[in-house]
Amino acid sequence: MFALYTSNRTEVLAEQLAAVISETGGQDLFTKAIFLVQSREMERMLSQFLADRYGVWGNSKYLLPMQFIEHVCQLLELDLDSGAFDRSILTWRLELLLRDLGDRTLLPLRAYLSGPHTDLKRYQFAKQLAHLFDQYQIMRPELIRAWDAGHRVTLNSSEEWQLCLWKKLREGSSIIHRGELIGSLITHLEKRQHSVPAQLQRLFVFGLHTLPPQFLKILTGLATSAAVHFFLLAPCSVYWGDMESRRLKIARESDDGMWPDSNSFHPLLVGLGRQGADFQDMLLEQVEEMIEGPDLFVNHDEKTVMPVLHRLQNGLLNGNVVESDSAASCPEDDDSVVVVSCHSRMRETAVLKDHILKWLTDNPDLGLHDIVVMAPDIQLYADLIPALFKDLPHDISDCRKRRDNRYVEIFLQFLELFRGRFTSTEIFSLLDQPEVGDTFAIGPA
Repeated sequence: MFALYTSNRTEVLAEQLAAVISETGGQDLFTKAIFLVQSREMERMLSQFLADRYGVWGNSKYLLPMQFIEHVCQLLELDLDSGAFDRSILTWRLELLLRDLGDRTLLPLRAYLSGPHTDLKRYQFAKQLAHLFDQYQIMRPELIRAWDAGHRVTLNSSEEWQLCLWKKLREGSSIIHRGELIGSLITHLEKRQHSVPAQLQRLFVFGLHTLPPQFLKILTGLATSAAVHFFLLAPCSVYWGDMESRRLKIARESDDGMWPDSNSFHPLLVGLGRQGADFQDMLLEQVEEMIEGPDLFVNHDEKTVMPVLHRLQNGLLNGNVVESDSAASCPEDDDSVVVVSCHSRMRETAVLKDHILKWLTDNPDLGLHDIVVMAPDIQLYADLIPALFKDLPHDISDCRKRRDNRYVEIFLQFLELFRGRFTSTEIFSLLDQPEVGDTFAIGPA
């Protein structure tokens, strides 16, 4: 069974998740509930929500996509190991290969991997290549199969040296790569000659807005013998998989009506929703027997006076722009959407704190746990937030491990000294760290 629950609100999906867990209860208390999530932050949010909902929550397992595939292989007793092609290991294997550029095919790389800081450039390049090869294994299985057969599939000049490096990675190794692991698992599930372990009898997928086609095939394969509950967050309640791209729309409008007219969708859906539209199409194509859950979309009541945010959300939900006659259609004190321009990150953080304090003052029912602040890279603000928010309880998620481990941070600071000349200030800053000074008995005179 493959059940799909779609909503434009995460909290509504979480409530539906709790309802499904209650309805499908009765499993062995010692059998873990399996959740497939996109990030550890989603794991934390779900755990806290379910604990509040039930009073107590435990014996659950949250897995990221690749961890989930490896876990399924273990439960089905499939002896498949792709560890040598894990991204972190692949980085160092590629770094070793890039030390020898004697092969004529690798000549285009010599210009970049030469000159000053060669070691650093080689490592960074290997890291980028490892990420690229990891994506190829998951998203481009046909490309990897062609490379394994020794064939090129494009006319791009960079494919030649990438193919050469891939062959060297595969030479003398019987270990399968991730693409082969996923393919073998799909083949095993399609044979339907397996009994699903108790842990896989019920699977919850939450917080994933898109999936590679191979991953979705694994879920549909499991759905033949187990219950897969997929909770999908989508901004639009209508089918929007056939919307045209922004480039196609511009071309159509610039050709004086030479192109046939097409459905007009909300500009934000056209500009930012292509990935979601493609996933919607993929669900319809690959999932043959899908049970759709109840209507969980939340629409704001249409009023004469509506905040800008509600008007925008309603427009996205219906797939079109909600027109307003004038600025009078918005409340005078409407601050639902505010754009603030600041001259530095510190000023941004200070203004944010002022807004949060105002919200807490104006709305006594609002708590700090109701406020989420998001940023493209929160690490850039990680040093400013504790200083400016020291009087407000807060937590910083999605920070790199180097911030959580002082020894890693200090070691990286030590390595920075070898990039060139260093000043006495940098040396004393390093020695001033307790982890360094205490170890070597260095302290104030």
